[in-house]
Amino acid sequence: MKQYLVLCFILLLGCQLSGQTKFCKVYETRSNLEKRKRLDTAIAPFFFYTSPSMRPYLHSQEAISCYGFLSYFTGGYYLLNLIFVVKLANAPQLYGTIPARGELVVMFLDGKYSKLKASDEVIGRFDKVTESYIYEVQYLMSGNQVKWLEEKSVDRVRVTWSTGYEEYEVFDVDYLVDAFDCIQSHL
Repeated sequence: MKQYLVLCFILLLGCQLSGQTKFCKVYETRSNLEKRKRLDTAIAPFFFYTSPSMRPYLHSQEAISCYGFLSYFTGGYYLLNLIFVVKLANAPQLYGTIPARGELVVMFLDGKYSKLKASDEVIGRFDKVTESYIYEVQYLMSGNQVKWLEEKSVDRVRVTWSTGYEEYEVFDVDYLVDAFDCIQSHL
């Protein structure tokens, strides 16, 4: 236990000395064809959701777990990548797909909101190991949206599925602010 506390203290001190308050990891790749630089933040939890009626059946598991990472491309282009892990056998019937240009409405703590669009239709693929349906979605961001997302705390998101939409409370309200800070510290 003592070693664990020392390790936590060292990590926290390292983050404070570097001017960052949260863990920041960026992966850099280059496209062979275009020679464009791409930076991706590490995958982190974005939100979790289980309706009260499903809780007795899923026990300590979540019906929907959403993880995200931010991508930056040379020229100032950003994508918000979300990975939805739906632990329900009937996910295709309940949620369907994420439609091309399907909206992700990001609602901020100040009551304002921004609408991002999915780049392509995403059909959930079944993962035998986790017994879940996985939806990997890329949401496009304009310059104006980037300005808001990099400085505003997120309260909730509304995800548009082909069968309708659902709102989810965000796990870490400063997730996007921190992700943008992380990318910008590596430019």
